[in-house]
Amino acid sequence: MKKLAFLVACLWASSAGAIQHLGNYVEDETVYFKWSSSDSSGGSITRSTDGTISVYKDDSVTQTTTGVTDTEDFDSLTGVHHVTIVTTDAFYTAGTDYAVVLSAATIDTQTVNAVLATFSIANRHEEADVTKWNGTAVATPATAGYAYCTIKDGTGTGEVDTNGGAVVSVTTAATCSALTGHTNQTGDNYTRIGATGSGLTSLAQASVCTEARLAELDGGNLPTDVAANATPAEVNAEVVDVLKTDTSTLPGQVTPTNTPTIEEMIEFLYKAWKNEKRQSGTEYQLYDPTGVTVDQKATVSDAAGVTTVEEVVSGP
Repeated sequence: MKKLAFLVACLWASSAGAIQHLGNYVEDETVYFKWSSSDSSGGSITRSTDGTISVYKDDSVTQTTTGVTDTEDFDSLTGVHHVTIVTTDAFYTAGTDYAVVLSAATIDTQTVNAVLATFSIANRHEEADVTKWNGTAVATPATAGYAYCTIKDGTGTGEVDTNGGAVVSVTTAATCSALTGHTNQTGDNYTRIGATGSGLTSLAQASVCTEARLAELDGGNLPTDVAANATPAEVNAEVVDVLKTDTSTLPGQVTPTNTPTIEEMIEFLYKAWKNEKRQSGTEYQLYDPTGVTVDQKATVSDAAGVTTVEEVVSGP
């Protein structure tokens, strides 16, 4: 919430009026206030020289005009002036007191320097002691420092349905059975683990880890999908078959890709080594296995003794 303070500082030929503390602001909040100037008889007059309105921090002699807007004769009212201070600049920090100072102004032929107002940013301890809530006295909390919380019973947004079962302390099997929708653990898995987890400890015992149990891990006792997996020897045989038996078809009339597979790279290398090749002063040609059709080609140029073979593209 913005704070708007009105400061009447009656400034005449030889004296200045009262200083008002505008309050404690949150960080980056804008400060507003008004002040007035009068002549020696009390009549409102404007400033013949506006002077400068600056902001001082704590007891520092360094001031700033950043964020300060001085509006003379606010709303066309002679002698009533309005000041706006935008505190988003780094000069304005939390935990600090500030003074708004008018300097080198001329009012009623007199030079005036005066403190117009003071304010602080997050530098006051503002403690709230709530004694009533909506007109009703706040109940004494069961634990000091922890207020009571009122819950609306129901199934709507922000409501708690207490008809669906009570919240209980889950410490024993008996209390667990009181939970709505809860099914007690029974059956084979529960028996093996045990009520206290003792079954997990017994798995490491010699009476459980027997030769007969270990034999169940033999290939003949494994599930079909596991037993059907290839052995290392079978994998090796497949690799040898790919390298020594399987054949590949050399690439045809295509432009080599920038993202080839290993198979494509090997095929192009073999083709470039095996097939017929021709090169003139302007073009390199790689033929198909028949030596009739140009499958790949590249432009060749010679400049200043340097021969350039450009990127290979598709023929003919």
